[in-house]
Amino acid sequence: MAFYSHPPHIQLYAAYTPMAIPNQPEFYAVYPPGGHPGMGSPLDASQFYYDSNPKGMMAHSAGKHFTRKDSADSGISGTSSRKTSTTSSISAASILEEPSEDTIKEETPFTEPDEDLCEKITQQVEFYFSDANITKDKFLLKHVKRNKEGFVSLKLISSFKRVKHLTKDWRQVAFAIKKCSKRLEVNDLETKVRRLEELPPYDETTPSRTVVVLNLPMDRPTIEGVAEIFTACGEIVLVRILRPGNPIPADIKLYVAKHPEMTTKVCALVEYERTEFAQKAVQDLNNTEEEDKMKVMELTATPP
Repeated sequence: MAFYSHPPHIQLYAAYTPMAIPNQPEFYAVYPPGGHPGMGSPLDASQFYYDSNPKGMMAHSAGKHFTRKDSADSGISGTSSRKTSTTSSISAASILEEPSEDTIKEETPFTEPDEDLCEKITQQVEFYFSDANITKDKFLLKHVKRNKEGFVSLKLISSFKRVKHLTKDWRQVAFAIKKCSKRLEVNDLETKVRRLEELPPYDETTPSRTVVVLNLPMDRPTIEGVAEIFTACGEIVLVRILRPGNPIPADIKLYVAKHPEMTTKVCALVEYERTEFAQKAVQDLNNTEEEDKMKVMELTATPP
């Protein structure tokens, strides 16, 4: 993971899709201690990750396993990007079935997480449920809406890759949220988690605040590398890196006809806090003189 000595101050809002499930791009979100977008305060891009939110889940009837596929990199500086199109299998029984009291008793001995780990787990899970992410994460949103009280299995949340990097014990996730979070709550059995606030509406201004970037000036573009360039034009909400052969994010498919290069070249999508920041990026960073240099275009605009 890469860190800046003086990380850019970036307000992160969206992410998209948090565990890697088929056909959904991946996001890495970064948080400072104390807050995250959509559910509180500005953040400093220097510490945490957010994984991709899955678009769907395919079950194999024989083995009862779900196959997940990571399809794109996304997030904000301070995170490390990762290879895409990797697959893994997760047992349906280990994720979707709620732990029973007997199952809980049979678990390995519980180790209480320390303060630092509690904060990291809480900030990561809060990001998954944040206003910025939840409206774009169709997989997680589906599970939230499936339960009339909005609860989601902690085993499911604990299977998300960036949570697994912190702990492999779902009980530690429950403990951390119960101890540190003011935006989430766990149920009485401590097997499920939910938002305290109502679900937000989708932000219709997102496309106008997003730019498409081609011919990035780096051999293998990273989230932090792209963010370092584009924060000069304003506060960034989200950076996504798309790679050929991987699925296009659902909210971006509408614009593929305007920017067909998104399906054939490595490119970045940079979402700003305000539309004027996106316009400034096009004005200041788009190289119109040399064909092989970096091109920056508004997502909603038809290229010349």
